Amino acid sequence: MSVEWICPNGHCLWRWNSQPVLKFGMQAGDFLLSTNILLSGNNYTKVALLFKFMNMRMDNPNTHFTIQDSYCVDPIKTFWEEKRSEAFSRLQGDGRNDSPGHSAQCSYTTMELDSKEIVYVATIDKRQTNWNFNIMEKEGFIQTVDKLTQDLKVVEFCTDAHVQIGALLMPDKGTYKDLRIHHSLDMWHGAKNLSKKISTTLWIGVLHHVCNNHTWETGSCQNDHLEDTQGKQRIERDSKSHKALVDIILNKRWQKDVHKYLRFRSTAHLVSCQIHILTYASKLQAFTPRVYDSRVVLAALDYNFHRERPTYRTAEGRAGLGQKIGPGIFGPGGPHPP
Repeated sequence: MSVEWICPNGHCLWRWNSQPVLKFGMQAGDFLLSTNILLSGNNYTKVALLFKFMNMRMDNPNTHFTIQDSYCVDPIKTFWEEKRSEAFSRLQGDGRNDSPGHSAQCSYTTMELDSKEIVYVATIDKRQTNWNFNIMEKEGFIQTVDKLTQDLKVVEFCTDAHVQIGALLMPDKGTYKDLRIHHSLDMWHGAKNLSKKISTTLWIGVLHHVCNNHTWETGSCQNDHLEDTQGKQRIERDSKSHKALVDIILNKRWQKDVHKYLRFRSTAHLVSCQIHILTYASKLQAFTPRVYDSRVVLAALDYNFHRERPTYRTAEGRAGLGQKIGPGIFGPGGPHPP
């Protein structure tokens, strides 16, 4: 609210403003509202709708996005570069696509294996890959390795079973063969894929089971207790089940990649971070590349700030529903992870 006392001759004798006024006549409240919409992971449309329901006015979209682009995006990136750690050599990385659409963007997030700290975030716009959606994660990985290996030696990199990334890290003919990076694969995905193949060999038993026939030429049902099935027949050599099992064990692709699971790595914490990014960069909202990048960086900063906070516990000492205690990234009352 602005109040002015003007005499009959048009002279302003006194002026009062409910907000401090910044340079160029900008209202401090408008500035704080626009900056904190971004810093809290919110978006202009939702906040504007809230103000409309409360019959309150707020700055228009052009003012909001001008403030955001002029005063927020670059300082966020600068703050990230100052705060991120570089004392790491064993990493894990994963990509997250916001959508498969015309203006899709991908954030490739890299975490240190031991400390679980986010150390680098590469944001890829579809225009950087000649509009090829399928190679965006690969491009994010390339940018990450090229950046991080400039100043340090990366000895291990864990990813999911991404064929294009696996080809880059092949020790004999991959693009990064000279870096001698040990490529590990996420154990959970490997176990899941192997169990699917093994389960397929047991699936044929359903045809006998539904007919109340629990023993047949190549095996038997698994529905009995273990101690009651000690005398069941072994799989016969050259039977259908045996041949199916041979196909799994001797699969050339599996044999080629099985050594990548020997260190028993998991990207579970990285998946948790990818979910946290949705707090700042929802897939339901479109962002310009610069703003999308800054929102992903904000999510990484928030994640790093909270990663060592103790799990919330009730008065009885029981663990809460994944909540954390302590202040947010911008002090008491700041953003907290869901």
